[in-house]
Amino acid sequence: MKRRESTSSVVLLKDHLAVVRRVKRRARWINVGIIAMLLVSLALPYIFHLQAALVTEAYRLAQVEFDTIRARDRLLTLLRTKPITVGLGLDVADIILTQKEVPVTIVLGLIDVESSFRSDAVSGAGARGLVQVMLIHDRGPVSITDPIANLRAGLGYLAGLKRNFGTWDRALRAYNGGPKNADNPALTKYAKAVMAKADQYQREMER
Repeated sequence: MKRRESTSSVVLLKDHLAVVRRVKRRARWINVGIIAMLLVSLALPYIFHLQAALVTEAYRLAQVEFDTIRARDRLLTLLRTKPITVGLGLDVADIILTQKEVPVTIVLGLIDVESSFRSDAVSGAGARGLVQVMLIHDRGPVSITDPIANLRAGLGYLAGLKRNFGTWDRALRAYNGGPKNADNPALTKYAKAVMAKADQYQREMER
């Protein structure tokens, strides 16, 4: 009789321990689930914020691309009215829109005043091209006859003058008469002419 009671008590103890182990495992999984839910609830605002930021950035990039295409189309439409070939017009548009330091309308105003958009224009001083640029070498000034190189050099030079002198009026006076003439009132007429043309082109491109 005692042997039966002993055997019965051992079986019950094993069952009890097995149940305890199952309960502990379930408790651990429940705790893991609770922790996972807490982590998800904490991460959701960040995920939503990240998604919103990605959507905002994608929209911004699309808007920039759209604005660039629209600006290029308007610029090409305007250039088609000028005495330049279609191929040169495409190159000029790409150069104007690629550089960021000189506003598009000021570039157009500069070209208009300097050469009336004629790539073969020659000044009394011997300057040539769309923006009438001359390089100074040891042997004297040399004109840049290639229209694309001429435009790149002129815009680079004007951008540098703007950085040095701070305003477009002073930069344009220096462009026309040299850096020593940035404050020369005699060159104010030239600067105003370029800016007036820039305002005109601004209105045309906004139509």
